Amino acid sequence: MGYRAEYGTLLEEIVREADAIALRYFRAVELRVERKKDGTAVTQADRAVEEMARAQVLASGLDLDVLGEEMGGDAAEPRPGARPRMIIDPIDGTEEFSRGIPTFGTLLGIERESEIVAAMVSAPALQSRWQAYKGEGAFREGRKLQVSNVGRLKDSMVFSTGTGPSKDSSDHKISRCREE
Repeated sequence: MGYRAEYGTLLEEIVREADAIALRYFRAVELRVERKKDGTAVTQADRAVEEMARAQVLASGLDLDVLGEEMGGDAAEPRPGARPRMIIDPIDGTEEFSRGIPTFGTLLGIERESEIVAAMVSAPALQSRWQAYKGEGAFREGRKLQVSNVGRLKDSMVFSTGTGPSKDSSDHKISRCREE
């Protein structure tokens, strides 16, 4: 059985419901933003999506642990011999989400033996969804993706979102990309 057959239905169910939750709060008056100890934003939508995802994993009957951004879980670092686990960022881009900017999404990954074997990203405000399965390819809206044939970074187009310090133009990683 391939990873898509094993995990695809669960991931689809989670992102479908996550999209509905996120869009219910997106640009809504009742959205509340709090700050975590590390200073990053969290909303009731983040928590609701992660709670739902955990419940879906439990109800699925699959042998999976869960590591989530908001509620934690087993050790953050992969452990040899550990059970497979789903890793979730319920709303990646919470800063954008909380400001009504549509570049946010739910990120899901299935890790087995320290390797991501299935993943799904859903950006509901952009009406886009991506998925990948080890050995089976990567897809956007069901269409298989392929690697660009552009040979040099400076000849390509790079798009990034975010409001954090890593998006700062003085960031050494961004400067290094410009030089390539």
